[in-house]
Amino acid sequence: AKSPALRKHRSVRFSELATIYIEDHAKLKKRSWKTDDYMLERSVKPFFGEKLLAEITPLEVERWMRWRLEQGVTKTTVNRGLQILKKMFNIAIGEGFTTENPIRKVKMFSERENLKERILTEDEEPRLIEACPDYLRPVVLAALHTGMRRGEILGLEWAQVDLEKRMIK
Repeated sequence: AKSPALRKHRSVRFSELATIYIEDHAKLKKRSWKTDDYMLERSVKPFFGEKLLAEITPLEVERWMRWRLEQGVTKTTVNRGLQILKKMFNIAIGEGFTTENPIRKVKMFSERENLKERILTEDEEPRLIEACPDYLRPVVLAALHTGMRRGEILGLEWAQVDLEKRMIK
């Protein structure tokens, strides 16, 4: 990759920024970089592709949002794409590729209707535990009794667990 100083003195295309974002940012700082890469390749680069960053306006971003919804994805998925775009443009500003972040002027979708929270009934909890393979049972039990999410449970370290007091810090 070229140094930032060399990049600043020319117009940058969206596809170039996408490569910089994945290679110089996401791969270094995000365990989920493959998810970002997949989203960029499948749903963002096909729309913005070879446009110069200066050509990407808030209205153009809203057209992308409509295009994604027409493809049948959820508003939550569109919002995840917006978050990636916002970070990409912040990086572009920091590198001197552009002075504006068009995403800042775009309102994200409400995700309230996507919340799927419900509590297991008394007979569902034992059936769920019974249906789990042996290796998964402790994870499911921990989730049921603590409200922790999968990533939190799988990221636990022994220093956070006090078996005598039956506590997780």
